[in-house]
Amino acid sequence: MKSIVVELLVHWESANWFSHMRMELICNPFCFRNLLAGGYPLDWGEKCLVDPFGSDELPLGDALPASWAAAFILHHLQCVSSNAHAFTVDRFIEPKTEPGNDDAPGVDLTQFSPVELGSCLYPVLSLMNHSCDPNVALIFMRDGVCGVFALRPIPKGDVLYGNYGVHYATHDLAERQDLLQSQYHFRCTCPACVENWSRINCDSMRLICQHCKLPFTMGKPLKSGQCSKHCNCSTSVRSRTLLRFDKLVQKDLQEKTNSIPAEFLTLRSHQIKPTLVKRHLTCLTEMLDNSHLGGLLLRPALPFDWVQELIKTLLGLCYGYGYAENAEIHLS
Repeated sequence: MKSIVVELLVHWESANWFSHMRMELICNPFCFRNLLAGGYPLDWGEKCLVDPFGSDELPLGDALPASWAAAFILHHLQCVSSNAHAFTVDRFIEPKTEPGNDDAPGVDLTQFSPVELGSCLYPVLSLMNHSCDPNVALIFMRDGVCGVFALRPIPKGDVLYGNYGVHYATHDLAERQDLLQSQYHFRCTCPACVENWSRINCDSMRLICQHCKLPFTMGKPLKSGQCSKHCNCSTSVRSRTLLRFDKLVQKDLQEKTNSIPAEFLTLRSHQIKPTLVKRHLTCLTEMLDNSHLGGLLLRPALPFDWVQELIKTLLGLCYGYGYAENAEIHLS
Protein backbone atom coordinates (compact mmCIF):
# COMPACT_ATOMS: atom_id res chain seq x y z
CA MET A 1 0.00 0.00 0.00
CA LYS A 2 1.26 3.45 -0.87
CA SER A 3 1.90 5.81 1.98
CA ILE A 4 1.52 9.50 2.58
CA VAL A 5 4.94 10.65 3.66
CA VAL A 6 4.66 13.60 5.99
CA GLU A 7 8.24 14.73 6.43
CA LEU A 8 7.07 17.91 8.15
CA LEU A 9 5.65 15.97 11.09
CA VAL A 10 8.84 14.17 12.08
CA HIS A 11 10.08 16.79 14.50
CA TRP A 12 6.71 18.09 15.65
CA GLU A 13 6.79 18.68 19.40
CA SER A 14 3.28 18.51 20.86
CA ALA A 15 4.26 20.47 23.98
CA ASN A 16 5.59 23.45 22.06
CA TRP A 17 2.88 26.01 21.21
CA PHE A 18 5.14 27.84 18.78
CA SER A 19 5.82 24.57 16.95
CA HIS A 20 2.05 24.07 16.66
CA MET A 21 1.58 27.48 15.12
CA ARG A 22 4.51 27.04 12.76
CA MET A 23 3.22 23.60 11.72
CA GLU A 24 -0.23 25.00 10.95
CA LEU A 25 1.25 27.81 8.88
CA ILE A 26 3.19 25.25 6.83
CA CYS A 27 0.59 22.48 6.59
CA ASN A 28 -2.52 24.55 5.92
CA PRO A 29 -1.46 26.00 2.54
CA PHE A 30 -0.07 22.57 1.60
CA CYS A 31 -3.36 20.78 2.37
CA PHE A 32 -5.50 23.53 0.84
CA ARG A 33 -3.44 23.40 -2.34
CA ASN A 34 -3.86 19.61 -2.54
CA LEU A 35 -7.63 19.91 -2.06
CA LEU A 36 -7.83 22.48 -4.83
CA ALA A 37 -5.69 20.35 -7.15
CA GLY A 38 -7.92 17.36 -6.40
CA GLY A 39 -11.04 19.21 -7.51
CA TYR A 40 -12.24 20.47 -4.13
CA PRO A 41 -12.20 24.29 -4.16
CA LEU A 42 -12.89 25.92 -0.80
CA ASP A 43 -15.52 28.49 0.05
CA TRP A 44 -14.18 31.23 2.31
CA GLY A 45 -17.34 33.32 2.08
CA GLU A 46 -20.68 33.17 3.85
CA LYS A 47 -20.90 29.38 3.59
CA CYS A 48 -17.45 28.74 5.05
CA LEU A 49 -18.96 27.18 8.21
CA VAL A 50 -21.63 25.03 6.53
CA ASP A 51 -21.39 21.29 7.12
CA PRO A 52 -21.11 19.83 3.59
CA PHE A 53 -22.40 16.43 4.72
CA GLY A 54 -25.33 17.62 6.83
CA SER A 55 -26.87 20.40 4.80
CA ASP A 56 -29.11 20.48 1.76
CA GLU A 57 -28.05 24.03 1.02
CA LEU A 58 -24.82 22.95 -0.68
CA PRO A 59 -25.45 21.83 -4.28
CA LEU A 60 -23.20 19.07 -5.59
CA GLY A 61 -20.17 20.53 -7.30
CA ASP A 62 -20.01 23.76 -5.29
CA ALA A 63 -16.95 24.74 -3.30
CA LEU A 64 -16.50 23.02 0.04
CA PRO A 65 -16.71 25.15 3.19
CA ALA A 66 -13.28 26.08 4.53
CA SER A 67 -14.31 24.70 7.92
CA TRP A 68 -14.27 21.21 6.40
CA ALA A 69 -10.60 21.58 5.47
CA ALA A 70 -9.80 22.94 8.93
CA ALA A 71 -11.49 19.95 10.57
CA PHE A 72 -9.64 17.62 8.23
CA ILE A 73 -6.26 19.08 9.18
CA LEU A 74 -7.05 19.11 12.90
CA HIS A 75 -8.19 15.48 12.83
CA HIS A 76 -5.01 14.25 11.19
CA LEU A 77 -2.70 16.35 13.35
CA GLN A 78 -4.36 14.87 16.43
CA CYS A 79 -4.19 11.23 15.33
CA VAL A 80 -0.82 11.20 13.58
CA SER A 81 1.19 10.85 16.81
CA SER A 82 -0.55 7.55 17.59
CA ASN A 83 -1.09 6.19 14.08
CA ALA A 84 1.86 7.32 11.98
CA HIS A 85 4.76 4.97 11.33
CA ALA A 86 8.32 6.23 11.27
CA PHE A 87 9.73 5.48 7.82
CA THR A 88 13.05 4.00 8.89
CA VAL A 89 15.77 2.37 6.80
CA ASP A 90 18.94 0.60 7.88
CA ARG A 91 22.36 2.05 7.13
CA PHE A 92 24.85 -0.82 7.11
CA ILE A 93 28.51 -0.27 7.86
CA GLU A 94 30.76 -1.14 4.94
CA PRO A 95 34.42 -0.05 5.24
CA LYS A 96 35.74 2.16 2.48
CA THR A 97 38.19 0.52 0.11
CA GLU A 98 40.20 1.33 -2.94
CA PRO A 99 38.39 0.74 -6.25
CA GLY A 100 38.73 -2.85 -7.41
CA ASN A 101 39.72 -4.20 -3.99
CA ASP A 102 37.19 -6.96 -3.31
CA ASP A 103 39.24 -8.57 -0.54
CA ALA A 104 38.31 -5.90 2.02
CA PRO A 105 35.67 -6.58 4.71
CA GLY A 106 32.12 -6.47 3.43
CA VAL A 107 28.72 -5.75 5.00
CA ASP A 108 28.60 -6.19 8.78
CA LEU A 109 25.12 -7.44 9.74
CA THR A 110 25.78 -6.62 13.39
CA GLN A 111 26.74 -3.00 12.73
CA PHE A 112 23.93 -0.92 11.30
CA SER A 113 22.04 2.14 12.40
CA PRO A 114 18.41 3.06 11.68
CA VAL A 115 17.88 6.26 9.71
CA GLU A 116 14.48 7.93 10.05
CA LEU A 117 13.43 9.60 6.81
CA GLY A 118 9.95 10.74 7.76
CA SER A 119 6.55 9.65 9.02
CA CYS A 120 3.99 7.66 7.04
CA LEU A 121 0.26 7.09 7.32
CA TYR A 122 -0.79 3.52 6.51
CA PRO A 123 -4.56 3.14 7.04
CA VAL A 124 -4.47 -0.68 7.13
CA LEU A 125 -1.31 -1.02 9.23
CA SER A 126 -2.75 1.44 11.74
CA LEU A 127 -5.31 -1.25 12.59
CA MET A 128 -2.56 -3.65 13.70
CA ASN A 129 -2.34 -4.08 17.46
CA HIS A 130 0.81 -4.08 19.56
CA SER A 131 2.62 -6.91 21.30
CA CYS A 132 5.84 -6.74 23.28
CA ASP A 133 6.65 -10.02 21.50
CA PRO A 134 5.54 -9.25 17.90
CA ASN A 135 5.11 -12.01 15.34
CA VAL A 136 5.57 -9.77 12.29
CA ALA A 137 8.10 -7.17 11.17
CA LEU A 138 7.38 -4.06 9.11
CA ILE A 139 9.91 -3.54 6.34
CA PHE A 140 9.90 -0.19 4.55
CA MET A 141 10.53 -0.43 0.83
CA ARG A 142 10.86 1.89 -2.11
CA ASP A 143 8.24 4.55 -2.87
CA GLY A 144 6.91 4.45 0.69
CA VAL A 145 5.57 0.90 0.41
CA CYS A 146 5.62 -1.07 3.68
CA GLY A 147 5.74 -4.87 3.72
CA VAL A 148 4.52 -7.09 6.56
CA PHE A 149 6.68 -10.19 7.08
CA ALA A 150 6.24 -13.05 9.55
CA LEU A 151 9.07 -13.39 12.07
CA ARG A 152 8.12 -16.96 12.93
CA PRO A 153 5.56 -19.57 11.81
CA ILE A 154 2.05 -18.20 12.53
CA PRO A 155 -0.84 -20.68 12.81
CA LYS A 156 -3.86 -20.06 10.61
CA GLY A 157 -6.35 -17.78 12.33
CA ASP A 158 -3.85 -16.19 14.74
CA VAL A 159 -3.72 -12.42 15.10
CA LEU A 160 -0.85 -10.49 13.52
CA TYR A 161 0.89 -8.29 16.07
CA GLY A 162 3.31 -5.48 15.36
CA ASN A 163 5.42 -3.55 17.82
CA TYR A 164 5.04 0.07 18.90
CA GLY A 165 8.68 0.49 19.86
CA VAL A 166 8.95 -1.40 23.16
CA HIS A 167 10.07 -5.03 23.23
CA TYR A 168 10.29 -7.31 26.25
CA ALA A 169 13.97 -7.99 25.48
CA THR A 170 14.90 -4.29 25.61
CA HIS A 171 12.47 -2.80 28.17
CA ASP A 172 11.28 -4.12 31.50
CA LEU A 173 7.57 -4.38 32.28
CA ALA A 174 7.24 -1.02 34.05
CA GLU A 175 9.03 0.82 31.24
CA ARG A 176 6.86 -0.79 28.58
CA GLN A 177 3.62 0.02 30.34
CA ASP A 178 4.63 3.63 31.04
CA LEU A 179 5.72 4.31 27.46
CA LEU A 180 2.64 2.71 25.90
CA GLN A 181 0.30 4.49 28.29
CA SER A 182 1.88 7.90 27.75
CA GLN A 183 1.80 7.81 23.94
CA TYR A 184 -0.92 5.32 22.99
CA HIS A 185 -3.16 5.48 26.08
CA PHE A 186 -3.60 1.76 26.73
CA ARG A 187 -2.30 -0.87 29.11
CA CYS A 188 -0.67 -3.77 27.28
CA THR A 189 -2.01 -7.24 28.12
CA CYS A 190 0.11 -9.29 25.72
CA PRO A 191 1.54 -12.58 27.09
CA ALA A 192 4.93 -10.92 27.61
CA CYS A 193 3.33 -8.39 29.97
CA VAL A 194 0.87 -10.73 31.68
CA GLU A 195 3.69 -13.19 32.45
CA ASN A 196 6.26 -10.42 33.04
CA TRP A 197 8.74 -11.57 30.43
CA SER A 198 12.22 -10.10 30.49
CA ARG A 199 15.64 -10.92 29.12
CA ILE A 200 16.66 -14.12 30.85
CA ASN A 201 19.84 -16.08 31.35
CA CYS A 202 20.35 -19.04 29.03
CA ASP A 203 21.13 -21.29 32.01
CA SER A 204 17.58 -20.91 33.31
CA MET A 205 15.78 -21.55 30.05
CA ARG A 206 12.67 -23.69 30.09
CA LEU A 207 12.57 -26.66 27.76
CA ILE A 208 9.65 -28.74 26.55
CA CYS A 209 10.21 -32.38 27.45
CA GLN A 210 10.20 -34.39 24.23
CA HIS A 211 8.52 -37.28 26.06
CA CYS A 212 5.63 -35.76 28.06
CA LYS A 213 5.50 -32.37 26.24
CA LEU A 214 5.51 -30.51 29.57
CA PRO A 215 8.06 -27.84 30.54
CA PHE A 216 11.02 -28.09 32.88
CA THR A 217 13.78 -25.61 33.76
CA MET A 218 17.34 -26.32 32.78
CA GLY A 219 19.80 -26.55 35.65
CA LYS A 220 17.18 -27.22 38.32
CA PRO A 221 17.13 -30.64 40.01
CA LEU A 222 14.10 -32.87 39.59
CA LYS A 223 11.69 -32.68 42.54
CA SER A 224 9.15 -35.35 43.32
CA GLY A 225 5.49 -34.40 43.46
CA GLN A 226 5.78 -31.38 41.17
CA CYS A 227 2.73 -29.67 39.73
CA SER A 228 1.00 -31.70 37.03
CA LYS A 229 1.65 -28.82 34.63
CA HIS A 230 5.40 -29.46 34.80
CA CYS A 231 7.52 -32.35 33.60
CA ASN A 232 7.91 -35.17 36.14
CA CYS A 233 9.98 -37.41 33.91
CA SER A 234 13.13 -39.03 35.23
CA THR A 235 16.57 -37.57 34.70
CA SER A 236 17.38 -40.20 32.09
CA VAL A 237 14.23 -39.33 30.11
CA ARG A 238 14.96 -35.61 30.34
CA SER A 239 18.48 -36.24 29.10
CA ARG A 240 17.11 -36.95 25.63
CA THR A 241 15.60 -33.46 25.57
CA LEU A 242 18.89 -31.99 26.75
CA LEU A 243 20.73 -33.82 23.98
CA ARG A 244 18.31 -32.36 21.44
CA PHE A 245 18.84 -28.91 22.96
CA ASP A 246 22.59 -29.36 22.65
CA LYS A 247 22.27 -30.25 18.98
CA LEU A 248 19.72 -27.62 17.92
CA VAL A 249 20.89 -24.70 20.05
CA GLN A 250 24.49 -25.25 21.05
CA LYS A 251 25.55 -26.57 17.65
CA ASP A 252 23.13 -25.86 14.77
CA LEU A 253 21.93 -22.45 15.96
CA GLN A 254 25.36 -21.36 17.11
CA GLU A 255 26.80 -22.34 13.75
CA LYS A 256 24.13 -20.44 11.80
CA THR A 257 24.23 -17.26 13.86
CA ASN A 258 28.01 -17.18 13.45
CA SER A 259 28.42 -18.34 9.86
CA ILE A 260 25.74 -16.15 8.24
CA PRO A 261 27.17 -12.79 9.44
CA ALA A 262 30.67 -14.09 8.69
CA GLU A 263 29.65 -14.87 5.10
CA PHE A 264 28.33 -11.34 4.54
CA LEU A 265 31.59 -9.93 5.87
CA THR A 266 33.24 -11.43 2.79
CA LEU A 267 30.83 -9.68 0.40
CA ARG A 268 30.63 -6.08 -0.69
CA SER A 269 27.13 -4.64 -1.04
CA HIS A 270 27.09 -5.02 -4.84
CA GLN A 271 27.95 -8.72 -4.48
CA ILE A 272 24.96 -9.61 -2.28
CA LYS A 273 22.36 -11.50 -4.30
CA PRO A 274 18.68 -11.97 -3.39
CA THR A 275 18.97 -15.74 -3.78
CA LEU A 276 21.64 -15.86 -1.07
CA VAL A 277 19.60 -13.83 1.41
CA LYS A 278 16.39 -15.78 0.73
CA ARG A 279 18.21 -19.09 1.19
CA HIS A 280 19.33 -18.02 4.65
CA LEU A 281 15.85 -16.72 5.45
CA THR A 282 14.31 -20.08 4.57
CA CYS A 283 16.81 -21.93 6.75
CA LEU A 284 16.31 -19.65 9.76
CA THR A 285 12.52 -19.70 9.49
CA GLU A 286 12.54 -23.50 9.48
CA MET A 287 14.57 -23.44 12.71
CA LEU A 288 11.67 -21.71 14.49
CA ASP A 289 9.13 -24.32 13.42
CA ASN A 290 7.58 -26.63 16.03
CA SER A 291 9.69 -29.47 14.67
CA HIS A 292 12.79 -27.54 15.72
CA LEU A 293 13.22 -24.72 18.28
CA GLY A 294 9.50 -23.97 18.42
CA GLY A 295 8.83 -27.42 19.84
CA LEU A 296 11.79 -27.41 22.22
CA LEU A 297 12.01 -23.97 23.85
CA LEU A 298 9.31 -22.44 26.00
CA ARG A 299 9.12 -18.70 25.43
CA PRO A 300 10.72 -16.41 26.40
CA ALA A 301 14.02 -17.81 25.17
CA LEU A 302 17.03 -15.84 24.00
CA PRO A 303 18.04 -18.32 21.25
CA PHE A 304 14.57 -17.91 19.73
CA ASP A 305 14.97 -14.12 19.80
CA TRP A 306 18.45 -14.30 18.27
CA VAL A 307 17.02 -16.09 15.24
CA GLN A 308 14.13 -13.63 14.92
CA GLU A 309 16.48 -10.64 15.03
CA LEU A 310 18.69 -12.15 12.34
CA ILE A 311 15.59 -12.86 10.23
CA LYS A 312 14.48 -9.24 10.61
CA THR A 313 17.93 -7.98 9.59
CA LEU A 314 17.98 -10.17 6.49
CA LEU A 315 14.43 -9.14 5.57
CA GLY A 316 15.48 -5.51 5.70
CA LEU A 317 18.56 -6.25 3.62
CA CYS A 318 16.65 -8.20 0.98
CA TYR A 319 13.39 -6.28 0.69
CA GLY A 320 14.03 -3.00 2.46
CA TYR A 321 15.33 0.35 1.35
CA GLY A 322 18.72 0.36 3.05
CA TYR A 323 22.15 1.82 2.52
CA ALA A 324 25.75 0.72 2.80
CA GLU A 325 28.48 3.33 2.71
CA ASN A 326 26.01 5.77 1.13
CA ALA A 327 25.38 3.24 -1.65
CA GLU A 328 21.81 2.09 -2.01
CA ILE A 329 21.10 -1.60 -1.35
CA HIS A 330 17.99 -2.91 -3.07
CA LEU A 331 17.95 -6.59 -3.96
CA SER A 332 14.34 -7.27 -4.94
